[in-house]
Amino acid sequence: MGAPPTPTQLGRATKVRIMANKTLFSSTRGALLPAADALNREGVGAYEYVPKHKLAQYAATGCLSNTFYANGQEQLATVLGLIPKLDVGFVAKCAVYARQNGMKDVPTLLLASLSVTSTRHMAEVFGRVVDNGRMLRNFVQILRSGTVGRKSLGSAPKALVARWLNEVSERKLIEASVGTEPSLQDIVRMVHPKPKDTTREAFYGWLLGKPFETDRLPSALQSFIRYPSDRSVVVCPDVSGSMHSAVTEARRGTTSIVQCIDVAALMAAAVVRMNKQAIVLPFEQCVREVDLNARDSVVTNAKKLASMGGGGTDCSAPLEWLKARNLCPDLVIMVSDNQSWVDARPSGPTQMMRQWEWIKGRNREAKLVCIDLQANGTTQAAERRDVLNVGGFSDEVFEVVARFARGELGAGNWVDRIEAVEL
Repeated sequence: MGAPPTPTQLGRATKVRIMANKTLFSSTRGALLPAADALNREGVGAYEYVPKHKLAQYAATGCLSNTFYANGQEQLATVLGLIPKLDVGFVAKCAVYARQNGMKDVPTLLLASLSVTSTRHMAEVFGRVVDNGRMLRNFVQILRSGTVGRKSLGSAPKALVARWLNEVSERKLIEASVGTEPSLQDIVRMVHPKPKDTTREAFYGWLLGKPFETDRLPSALQSFIRYPSDRSVVVCPDVSGSMHSAVTEARRGTTSIVQCIDVAALMAAAVVRMNKQAIVLPFEQCVREVDLNARDSVVTNAKKLASMGGGGTDCSAPLEWLKARNLCPDLVIMVSDNQSWVDARPSGPTQMMRQWEWIKGRNREAKLVCIDLQANGTTQAAERRDVLNVGGFSDEVFEVVARFARGELGAGNWVDRIEAVEL
């Protein structure tokens, strides 16, 4: 027998065995990993999602808009290509999940596709996807576009839309009247909903320019349009370039296609509908002329106003126009994003306050309402007893403006309401 191995020789042998094992395990791991089965947009190996996973990704994060690697049309084509490969129940669930996560384009596209593949599933999830006027317009627009294989609503979608119009809350109904392509007026004419009560009947009449009873209108809208009917009213919708921004401002996943100018136009048209003598002064850096007919529907006049636009912002321009003609109305409603700059002054009061003080000096009962659609945190008219500043837009704005005009609300209304809360 030879001499036993020294400790050094044993260590070397162990090291060799360990190295051999590492090599063995390394090659085994590589053999067990799946090979890339696709190429990404840079031409590099990648893994293709299965159809269910791919649609789920769009439902959770997609918005059918341009990205660095794909434009909206490519994403639309991808989603449309996935739908036939999947069970209609899964598509319906994706539509609901996408809406619950704040998506707008994807859920309405999936819902519209169900009008072709499964009207039963479409009916089951319709109310969970179409939860406001914007989603209703999206749904109708997609169906009419032919994107999912049809260019008309059809009986089942029409019935669902008509039911939504009759069952949705008054608040959502009023908010739905803002926006175009299609407008709520267009949709009502398409589906011919049978009013479920006198309130809906009056609202449809107001919307379509047909006879209606003011007392039957939704209360928030009723109080707003009743006040101007027997007083001198001036409405000043801002039509400057900045008013073509989304009324929700630019926010990822939640930016609205409804523009500030759409809301301003609707409010002006609502006043004209009730008061043939109302003066509408669209403005940018100066007052623009517009021919509105009080006999036309609210939506028709709103479209005329919304089609205007461009230029800088001068919130004092309408008041200067009134001053030049020696007109001192009881109520002036300014609907703007409140970002006046053309009339900038180096110091002292704003030009708008200077012009308002002139009107107020000749009509002590005059009131000014400034509706800042984006609540930017500043105003051109300082808050006081005859001046009300409103931030943002909802159906409550109609009632607040009417109550202020009647003298039922004072300056600092919002702060006073909060201070009244008991802790």
